[in-house]
Amino acid sequence: MMRKILVGLDDSAIATKVLSSASEIAERFDAELHLVHALDVPPEFPAAAANADPHDALPAHLAAQATAHLAALAKGNVRALRHPPIVIAGDPWHVIQQAGDRLGADLIVIGSHAFSWPDRILGSVAGHLANQGHINVLVVRPARDAAESKSS
Repeated sequence: MMRKILVGLDDSAIATKVLSSASEIAERFDAELHLVHALDVPPEFPAAAANADPHDALPAHLAAQATAHLAALAKGNVRALRHPPIVIAGDPWHVIQQAGDRLGADLIVIGSHAFSWPDRILGSVAGHLANQGHINVLVVRPARDAAESKSS
């Protein structure tokens, strides 16, 4: 039985599709939908920014931006707006897994991103959740473009 679905969202182009897929599943199972965003300090910021005091302006600003982004994604989606979004600083796969544990989530829905060379060495968020986590994971793939679908 699917009672709670956690949706890991970021600011990528696939986020809308991820939320739509999770919402469809939640509707079918009459499940709760919880949105989570992991705050990851951009690499262009100095290393000290990642460990900034929580009262500093940068973490608060990033959290406010993420919360606003989640609200914009969920606009008009009653099920997604029923619970406040979860915005936590940290390594994305740990943040998502820990949020899933706290909620007692039955499913985590996340998006697949382009595989870059660091992902091949360090592993992707989806890979970590699927291989090292203990909650079922649905990975939503980006839409194939027209050129790709013609060659298939």
